[in-house]
Amino acid sequence: MFYGYHKLNTNVAVEIKAKKAGRKPYYTKDNEYISRLISLYNSGASVYQISEQLNISVPTVYRWLKGIGLFKGRERDLEQLKLELELNGFAKIGKFIIGKRLEKTESGLRTVRINFGVGMEGRKFSSTAFFGSRPPVMFFIVKDENQFKFHISKLMEGLFYEHNPKPEQNLKKAFTHFVHSFGFERTLNDSPFENIS
Repeated sequence: MFYGYHKLNTNVAVEIKAKKAGRKPYYTKDNEYISRLISLYNSGASVYQISEQLNISVPTVYRWLKGIGLFKGRERDLEQLKLELELNGFAKIGKFIIGKRLEKTESGLRTVRINFGVGMEGRKFSSTAFFGSRPPVMFFIVKDENQFKFHISKLMEGLFYEHNPKPEQNLKKAFTHFVHSFGFERTLNDSPFENIS
């Protein structure tokens, strides 16, 4: 709002309060929407679900949550990722851009995109033969390369053996080539499910 002084023909300054342009806000912070927003957020509803239920935009939900002090946003998420990096040497992230943001804040980090749907060229078996369905693309931020390779190899082998409890020899060989195409090493020679009847 604009507050100012305007000098009239007299020598007395008169305060003029200018009107705010535009319509009045439909939602104000002192109405029932804030209490509904808080109860929905505390019950575990996502920002998108809150947006749909209250019929307000997603940016408005974020703005109100930040204004109330319930939502810390990116800072909290980045701190959580930094903690995971310290403990594990790597962390799974939702988007590539998050890894790039972290790379700027700390040296020695690398963002990795793994598409399990592709591997070596001209292979006989597809990723659906290995995993049952096409696995999603995954993004990781990596601090300790050895820990990352070890755990992702274990993840791939666990998914493989879960779908193929008793794989044929040629499927195991193809899977080994598939794992090597990512620069990883196999850790299990035999299926842990092989002797289970």
